[in-house]
Amino acid sequence: HDGDYIYFVTHGENQPTELYRIPTLNGPATKLVTNIEGNFSLSSDDSEVVFRRRDRTTRQDSLYLTDLNTKQERLLVTHNEPDWIRGFALSPNGKLVVYATGETDSARQTMNIREVNVETREQRLLLTPNWYFVRQIEWLPEGDGLLLLARENSVVNAQIYRMSYPGLSLHKLTDDLNNYLSFSTTRDSSKMIAVQSVLASHLWVSDI
Repeated sequence: HDGDYIYFVTHGENQPTELYRIPTLNGPATKLVTNIEGNFSLSSDDSEVVFRRRDRTTRQDSLYLTDLNTKQERLLVTHNEPDWIRGFALSPNGKLVVYATGETDSARQTMNIREVNVETREQRLLLTPNWYFVRQIEWLPEGDGLLLLARENSVVNAQIYRMSYPGLSLHKLTDDLNNYLSFSTTRDSSKMIAVQSVLASHLWVSDI
C-alpha cells in the first residue's frame, strides 16, 4: 500500500500457485505463501494476507489469513460445492472479510455477499443480489463501503458497483457495454484503472 513493493502470484506447470513480493525499485522476489487459489487481499499495513484454497478432493473452498511476519496461518471460513467462494477483501481495520459465494457451474443466479469476523469466525449474510458472478471485491479506504465487479446474469457484461457499509445499499458505477475484467484504485480511491475485454473480428483480403 505504500508503493514500495509489488505483490503477485505465479505458478509453474503442474505446480501450486505462490504469492511473492518484490521491491518496486530493485531487489529479488521473496516467496510469502504457497498453495493459494489466484487472488489475495492484503491488510492496510501489508502485514497480513487473506487468500483462498480449493480442495479438489473434498470439493471445498476455504479462506485463510496468514501473518506475513510470523507465517502463522488461520482458517476463517469454508464452503462446500457448489457454494464456491469468489471475490473477497479484508477490511481496512483488519477485523472483517467480505466475500461472495454461490453456484457458478451453471447459468443460475445465486451469488450472496457475506462477511466473516477474523477473530471469532462468526459469519453473517449481508446481501442476496442473486447475481451470476462476482469477480472482485475491494474495500474503500475509510471502511464505509466496497467496490464490486459483478455480472448480474450470464448475458450481460461485468460492471462495477459500490456497496455502502454498513448500510448495504448498491449503486451501479458503470452501466455500459464494456466487459470489465478487473480494477485497481489509488490508495485514497480517488482514481481507478480498469481492464476491459473487447471481442473484435476482422476480415482480411490477400493476394493469392
